[in-house]
Amino acid sequence: MIFGILDTYFKEHRPDYKIIAHPTIFDQLMLEFDRKHFPAHFLPKEEYAEGDIYYSEVKKRFLQKIGNKWKDVKLGIIPDHLITNIKTGKSFLIEAKHQNDGGNAHERCAKYATPSMIDILKEKLHADYHPIAYMFGGPMVNSMKYQLELKMCYSFAGNHLVLLKEGPEMVDQLVQWFEKSVKPVLDS
Repeated sequence: MIFGILDTYFKEHRPDYKIIAHPTIFDQLMLEFDRKHFPAHFLPKEEYAEGDIYYSEVKKRFLQKIGNKWKDVKLGIIPDHLITNIKTGKSFLIEAKHQNDGGNAHERCAKYATPSMIDILKEKLHADYHPIAYMFGGPMVNSMKYQLELKMCYSFAGNHLVLLKEGPEMVDQLVQWFEKSVKPVLDS
């Protein structure tokens, strides 16, 4: 739903922006982190065993030995959406969770809110700004318990904590959030 609303808005009003659902540019993020902080894990070997992972300088990807072949490894994250200003090249992520009045979707979103993850995302996006919004929808946002928990846990995110309203109000809410909180950052 978020994708459809913003994609339509960008096509009709902001052609210098695009949105991608489930971007794969982060699908090796954990391996990239490990290689940066523990390069000895990826030193070349004379012989590789089944399951070994190495970084291919040619492909700029991590590969894993499976049988007698090398296959692409996906040990990373896949955020829900990536918004990019085509002119400036700056990007912004959205992680969205829809949850009933019970469950732990909001807790699964928390991995994107850790200081180390925020730093890694900023580095990957070459961002000097907070690069991700945390959006929550569904019956959970009508519950005072969840509203208070989300506001407390994501208070550091400021305008990038978005409790989505159901129905037609969501369109205006997303457009206003984009125009006030994201566009000024990605345009500069």
